[in-house]
Amino acid sequence: MDNLIARFKRFVQNRSAATILLILSGIIVYANCIPNAMFWDDNDFIFHNTYIQDWRWWPHFFTDNLISGAHLVSNYWRPLLQIIFAIEWHLWADWTPGWHLTSVVVHTLAGVVLFKALDILLNNRIVAFLTALIFIIHPVQTESVVYPNSMGDALAAIFAFSGLYFFTRYKLLAASKQRGLTSIQNYLFALLMYPLALMSKETGILLVAYLALTDYFLFIPEKSSRTAAWHIQRIIKTLRTILPFIVIAAGYIVLRATKLL
Repeated sequence: MDNLIARFKRFVQNRSAATILLILSGIIVYANCIPNAMFWDDNDFIFHNTYIQDWRWWPHFFTDNLISGAHLVSNYWRPLLQIIFAIEWHLWADWTPGWHLTSVVVHTLAGVVLFKALDILLNNRIVAFLTALIFIIHPVQTESVVYPNSMGDALAAIFAFSGLYFFTRYKLLAASKQRGLTSIQNYLFALLMYPLALMSKETGILLVAYLALTDYFLFIPEKSSRTAAWHIQRIIKTLRTILPFIVIAAGYIVLRATKLL
């Protein structure tokens, strides 16, 4: 058993091998859903949604709710998800295996991005791999994978985890005194991921919380006194660092409460 564990650890230390194993895990676990039919909300979100079936309706992706194209009303505003649905419709039409395969691929990709983000954040590839593996294969993910209209969960996760990845790279470069263009680019890439996550599903708003917790708890200066004043300064510094993300989150909340109902 000890020898088997040691071999597993050596295998996972190879980033490419670990990534391939994560991909295979996602495909193997969810392959049995690919022949399934579409059901329930899949019809309203996809098959009865005229907006995704004709590109001339694309401006409505950004102004109307997700199922307006099916002449229904909801409080879901997910334009990026509708764009993906429209692309899929023009690829698969009513060929359901294509829709299920796309959901499996997107979910698995979210797990791979999580692995990359945690690998650089925790500097512990085994923990990063096991966390990503649990994310991919845990039964709690079943609905979001086998239910094509729920792909927004995985899509938002991809951009949220990507934002965490780029933000971590920014912090590491800043800590190493490399404050040049590369550091700024990583911050801007992280910032770009936020609206993409928000346009995928409402849960994407959690990225600002991920970044706040990451900055406060994991990027702590050495030889810190940890006094009450120190914690207040840490909170202020963290808020300053993620201020653009807070502004985007606030703007999104205001728009959803007023214009994007």
